[in-house]
Amino acid sequence: MRGFRTVRTIFVALVVLNFGLPAIAQVSFENAEWQSMSNRYVKIDLGVRGTVKVDNSQWGIAGRWAVSTTEGDPETTQDNNRPLVYFAGICPAHYFGYWKIRVGNNVYMVGDSNTGYWSKVPYTYRTPPPGYGVGRAGGYIEGEWTVNATDASGQTTASVSMRIKMSIVRDQCRFDITLINRAAATQTIGLCMTGDVMVGDSNLGVGYAYIPGRGYVRTAVVSPKPYPQILKGAKIPDVFEVYDSVENPASVARNTLRLQDCVAPDYVALGEWSELVGANNWPPTDYNPDFLKEVGNLAWVICWNPTSVPRGGFRRIITYYGVGAASAAWNYRIGSKLEQDSVVLAVQGPRSLKYNSVTGTNELDGQPFAIKAYVYNLATDPGRYDLDDVTLTLYLPAGLKLSTSRRQSAQQTIGRVPVDSESLPATWDVEATGEYSGELEYFVTARAASGWQQIVSRKIMVPATKRSVFRSGYQLMHVPFTFNNPAIEHVFGLPRGSFGAKYYDSATGQYLPVTQVEPGRAFWMYVGGVQRGRTLPFVLAEDAAIVAQQMGKQLDEVDVDLKPGWNLIGNPFVYPVYWGQVLVWNKVGNITVSLDQAVTNGWISRTLFTWVPESSSYESFKDNDHLLLPWRGYWVRARYPVTLVFRPEVPPGSDVTANPDGT
Repeated sequence: MRGFRTVRTIFVALVVLNFGLPAIAQVSFENAEWQSMSNRYVKIDLGVRGTVKVDNSQWGIAGRWAVSTTEGDPETTQDNNRPLVYFAGICPAHYFGYWKIRVGNNVYMVGDSNTGYWSKVPYTYRTPPPGYGVGRAGGYIEGEWTVNATDASGQTTASVSMRIKMSIVRDQCRFDITLINRAAATQTIGLCMTGDVMVGDSNLGVGYAYIPGRGYVRTAVVSPKPYPQILKGAKIPDVFEVYDSVENPASVARNTLRLQDCVAPDYVALGEWSELVGANNWPPTDYNPDFLKEVGNLAWVICWNPTSVPRGGFRRIITYYGVGAASAAWNYRIGSKLEQDSVVLAVQGPRSLKYNSVTGTNELDGQPFAIKAYVYNLATDPGRYDLDDVTLTLYLPAGLKLSTSRRQSAQQTIGRVPVDSESLPATWDVEATGEYSGELEYFVTARAASGWQQIVSRKIMVPATKRSVFRSGYQLMHVPFTFNNPAIEHVFGLPRGSFGAKYYDSATGQYLPVTQVEPGRAFWMYVGGVQRGRTLPFVLAEDAAIVAQQMGKQLDEVDVDLKPGWNLIGNPFVYPVYWGQVLVWNKVGNITVSLDQAVTNGWISRTLFTWVPESSSYESFKDNDHLLLPWRGYWVRARYPVTLVFRPEVPPGSDVTANPDGT
């Protein structure tokens, strides 16, 4: 559907089924027109003119945008035909998928006819004619909105054009925005983009934002609802995703902020939509959320701060919003310049494996699991964009292997991929060995006879199991399980004299023999007979149980006391934990604060050190988004006697199931 230009009132029964609007919602349109395009995965819309009325609320359509799914994630039907931002079912009519331009100290809503107009009315270019080379990455919607504001005396206060180009990159909407200074003098120009998140069945859009470095923790006393968040500068992640359910995600929306050809924003906020929206507010200065108050209707705002743009100059901003199902690449580099590819390589697989010591022989569910790779040819231009003899190759890290359940090869051929089409996926059945845990990264490469090539990496979260490996030489390790008998000989089943284990005593500054293992406490371990560069698999004693369990779930917090000076610590849970998720308790003042605040207070050092056996060297890190792996030990320095409070991380698609006693 290209446009819609009439006045009518309808009762939207179909929309009720697809988008969760109240059954009594009455929707009417007046002179409504919008531009749309879609593919197998998503549909995108840009409002041109007119209004929509839902019950007693009315909004203008001009300048509003929408992204919704058609099929969405091809691995599930649960997210089919769902909006990813709230809108009135069949057009981008809601107030909360929109842009604002800041010029100097003034803020202007794109689509507000009081201060601007369409200098180029939006139009959908589906299949541009050959010879122009503009269809190599597919069709697009393009328009230009010009702000031409004057004061009471008639003097021009702002003259800026915003060129809007929306296109579909497989399952993402690519927003390519160019802000042009039309004034006679230099102006400072910034951009704000708002989306009222819509995932799941509720039209209120409650979702769970998963941000690297902050992640998601759930304990018996913490509400599962989201809380406001503000991110600035270096704390802004490459991507963030919003899930309808973290443990069992079916509908996932993704903002891509730094990857590919994105222009990173200066400010990101997630919070209650009623506090983030408004025609004249500028969230970096006008948003002061109550961080203790749960969010009932989640919205996001991303802002690019005003910068100086000379007369006739411009600034270009690119960002993406769409389905969060696949990891993909659609750009390539020529020298220092990044160019948009005419082909997307997309890879899908589970986000996490589940831990289950009740039914799993090695405590991992979902074995084998499938990794799928898709090649999507975006081009509509009939130039030489067909791909022939496409082959894909899977590269697995230690801890993952091709399943022996069927004959398969790491390299697969999918043949020809014509323009404006997608291949059937190459599929590999993969197993986790259970001997390596953490965020394991694998790669898929694609090549065609023409010379085209692309590479995509994807990560899967693998929990620790009751098995791992000893390495040659000393290794800095930690055991993320608890035992009825914690004697180290019992834990590993090793006879005395066949190994050496020492911990660091902060009080005396000496290394002392380890007699018992303890969750949260790391130590140096040496096992004789392991050749250099080799490993020796082991299985823990049968009484090994998950830490901090309630009725077979890992829900409780774990305290690890630190003494002034250097301390050896470990993550006590089966899943990795972000360093930034750890809290710090000062027992003297009886106050618990975030890691950032504890560092600011001077209680502990932010930097951790860990030993890397493969390189026989230390690795240090201090970023909140660094993952503490379950089997690895870490050095941390405290300036005061404080306690680290570890909370169990819940990666997307994860779960911990054990017997009621944790075994």
